[in-house]
Amino acid sequence: MEEKMAERQDGPAGEAAAPAEQAAPGRQGFLELIYGVFFEPRRTFAAVAARPPLGAAVLLFSLVSLAGAVMSTLVSVQMFRYHPVGIHWLLPAAPFMSAASFLFQYLKWLLTSALIHLAAGLLGGQGKAAGILCVTALASLPALWLVPVDFLLLLLGARGVVFMAVTAVLGLAAFLWGTGLVVLGASFVYGFTLSRALLAVVLPPLVLAGGGFVLLLLLVLHLSV
Repeated sequence: MEEKMAERQDGPAGEAAAPAEQAAPGRQGFLELIYGVFFEPRRTFAAVAARPPLGAAVLLFSLVSLAGAVMSTLVSVQMFRYHPVGIHWLLPAAPFMSAASFLFQYLKWLLTSALIHLAAGLLGGQGKAAGILCVTALASLPALWLVPVDFLLLLLGARGVVFMAVTAVLGLAAFLWGTGLVVLGASFVYGFTLSRALLAVVLPPLVLAGGGFVLLLLLVLHLSV
């Protein structure tokens, strides 16, 4: 009798568990993440929030940063070599500058993620730190489009104002695209509306900018006394 009652009690629980497991999004693969960020960001970030693929996200971020560092070296060499003022003596420093930029990308990624996570917590979010780390790492993918464009411009011999104008416009577009991806991803990670997710993303730089302005103002007032 007790065994039959136990079977009756366990049956519904087992049946209820199966749909829950089927409903849970699976962890996405490497190529699926790349495709999803560009073409299906909502579905991709919903899956990332449920099961953060931190290893794949860090690898993608590293590859994007490495490609950017290599292209930055090539661009720096061209700029130093053909600069009208004559700064070709900086050519040996170009690889070291790019390496420093590559390492700085990791510092910026960690700091940005930490500040967004802190701001989201203050706004009532309950997401995982691994989730926002994945989101900010994957949001770097739009910058990958700059690499072939810069390489094409170098092959065409574009320099000076033309090169700077094209890269500036495309860089701004990649930045806005990446910021939009971070906002969308944060909305899934923390269960926010898009407006609250936007606030969590922009609040840290606004606070830092405001604090810097106040410190600068105090310094000016102190020197003027």
